[in-house]
Amino acid sequence: PGETILEIGSGCGLFADALVRVSRGRNPITAARFAGDDPVGAAETVEHIRLATLPGALEGRRFRYVVVQNILDRADASAMLSWIYDLLEDGGEVVCFESNPWNPVFGARNLFRKIFGMERAQSLVSQPELYELISEVGFIGVSARFTDFVYAPLPRALIWLLRNLSTLLENAPLVRTLAGRILIHAKKPPRIVARPSVSLVRHKALQNAVSVVVPCHNVSIALAGEAVE
Repeated sequence: PGETILEIGSGCGLFADALVRVSRGRNPITAARFAGDDPVGAAETVEHIRLATLPGALEGRRFRYVVVQNILDRADASAMLSWIYDLLEDGGEVVCFESNPWNPVFGARNLFRKIFGMERAQSLVSQPELYELISEVGFIGVSARFTDFVYAPLPRALIWLLRNLSTLLENAPLVRTLAGRILIHAKKPPRIVARPSVSLVRHKALQNAVSVVVPCHNVSIALAGEAVE
C-alpha cells in the first residue's frame, strides 16, 4: 500500500481503472497518455496526464512500478527503455506487455499491408531482442516469456477454448512462440531494497471485518497496538 504505479501509454484509461480495482485503491496511480481519447475513468486515485514530449510532466518524478503496453517500437525501444529506467526508484520494477511479431495473425496483417503498399502500424521487436535490449539498459532479474493465446479475430467459441488452454500452450515448446503477447518483467538495481512497513490496522477495507490470529511458538504478534503471544 502506498507504492506508486505509472502506466505509460494509457489511452482512455481502462487499464488504469483495472489497476485501481486490483490494488483496491491503495496505490497512487499515474496514467500517462501520448494522444487519443480523453480518459473515461473516474477513480480518484488515478492522476491522468498527457505527454507532448519526453519527459514532459514526468520530469524529476520517480515511481516504484512502471507498466507499459505496446509502445516498444524497433526504432525507439532502446531510448524508451532508458527513459523508463530513469523513471524508476532504486529497486523499482517494470512490466511490459508487447505484441509478439512471431504471432501468425500479426504476420498476416503485416503481409497484407506490404502487398497493398500500406505502412506498418508498428515495427515489433522479438522476444530475444527485447530481452537483450532491456538487459543492456541496466535492468537485472530480467524475464521475457510468451503469453496470451486469446486475440482478435478469433470467434467466440475459440476464445472460450483457448482461454482455458492458454496456460498449457504458454508452456509448450515451439507452440508458445506463436502467442499474442510477450510479457517482460525486470528490476532496477539494487536487487534488495528495504521497503517501509505499512500498518493495515486502520485501513477502511478492514473495518467491521473479522480477524483471525493464529498463535505460533515463540512468536509475538502485534494486533491493534496490543501484543498477543
